Amino acid sequence: MAFTAFALMLVYLLWVVSPLLLPAGNRLTAEAVLTLRAGIYGTMKAASFSLIFAVPLALMAAIYSACFMAPRVRCVVKPVIEMMAAVPTVVLGLVAVACFAPWLERHLLVVVLMVLLAPAALIGWGWISHRYGDRLNLPVSTSLEWLYALPVVAGIFLVSTWLNEPVQALLFDGDMGQWLITLMGTNAQQRNGLVVGFVLGFATIPVIFSIAEDALHAVPKSLSNGSLALGATPWQTVTKVILPTAGSGLVSAVMIGFGRAVGETMIVLMAVARMPIMDWNPFQGLQTLAAEIALGLGGSEAGGELYRTLVLAALLLFAFTFVTNAVAEVFRERLREKYLAL
Repeated sequence: MAFTAFALMLVYLLWVVSPLLLPAGNRLTAEAVLTLRAGIYGTMKAASFSLIFAVPLALMAAIYSACFMAPRVRCVVKPVIEMMAAVPTVVLGLVAVACFAPWLERHLLVVVLMVLLAPAALIGWGWISHRYGDRLNLPVSTSLEWLYALPVVAGIFLVSTWLNEPVQALLFDGDMGQWLITLMGTNAQQRNGLVVGFVLGFATIPVIFSIAEDALHAVPKSLSNGSLALGATPWQTVTKVILPTAGSGLVSAVMIGFGRAVGETMIVLMAVARMPIMDWNPFQGLQTLAAEIALGLGGSEAGGELYRTLVLAALLLFAFTFVTNAVAEVFRERLREKYLAL
């Protein structure tokens, strides 16, 4: 916690004193300072939205893969998820612009309904299969029982699509997007923070999953076997023994994922409208430091105000990612020391 507090304090100090880091004769104008601070704000906004989407999926997948999945299935699933990190981010940005953003604009309520229905439906299916699995005589082996979740997910999507128009007519006057715009008193952008949160979260999932899964799988088997031998259920063993032991690794995974999202350029550049605003409205565009550096540095005059602004932005971005990764590495070292002591 002390290192996290230090990192947050450093970010705040950089926010406040960044205009003063240059010599007196080269101080930035008020407009350049405002643009720089809007870039810092937009970077934090994009990274936060991506983690809201990525962290639950990545951590739950890591827990299932490390603690419940059959070893021969894990040997296939884990490399496949890690290979997602090799997808070029420019391809993800193109998919976001050409496909996902227009679809999300037309089917926003479908996504909301899926987010609300999916946890309850999957937990309900898990309880039914655990309680009545023997009576159902499911023909699939234990190592492939996760395949039964696929029809459940497809059913959630179909139900959400079927409920889309009735719920919009009942609660949102037939158009949820317009209702939200009226409620927030602002105009919506097709390429907005919500789109970049989903797409950037998709790119961040493999990073968080890989580190978290390794941390969970590295917990000594003697601990989990001892817990099971004392009468604890597998889920109690995970929540009371494995997760606390691997806690430092999980925090490290989230922090490295956050650093990955902060430094992303192409997805943000393509998937969101460039707007130097400072609010948390998910339907508005945003401006990030990495995207501004990529766009402006090549056409700026060396020594000019734009050039100096972008160089300062690069220094701030480097400082933040360096501190984030350094703190994550400290957590990983603590995790290794804890394992050695067991």
